[in-house]
Amino acid sequence: MFQEKQFDKYLYRYNGHSYSHGGFDQWGEYKHSYSTYKVLLSEYGIIKETAKGFWIEGDMTQEKRFVRKEGRKKYAAQTKEEALKDFIARRKKQISIFESRLARAKRELEISQKMTVDESENEMEDLIECFS
Repeated sequence: MFQEKQFDKYLYRYNGHSYSHGGFDQWGEYKHSYSTYKVLLSEYGIIKETAKGFWIEGDMTQEKRFVRKEGRKKYAAQTKEEALKDFIARRKKQISIFESRLARAKRELEISQKMTVDESENEMEDLIECFS
């Protein structure tokens, strides 16, 4: 039987999870009906503390991982409040990246819909000129 280890101190990290709900129809095909979303807290036991950070035990793999005490990019935080702030910052950054990618895709689509390809000339030059 699996016995969970007990630690004196923990680090915390919030992660988003999505769950798909649905079922199989009369022909055996899965039909998605809706999704639910949750933000879940993970706790990581501190194996060892150093001057610069912590060694923690990983999720399911039980691999050790080093987490810095200071810095912007920490895998886990010392308090649940700090972990929540880190999660919010990660999601804001993710949204910013996706919005930028979406804006670029829309612009490239707009350009490509206005393009015409002259078969007598080098097609690659046409594309380069439009994006310059």
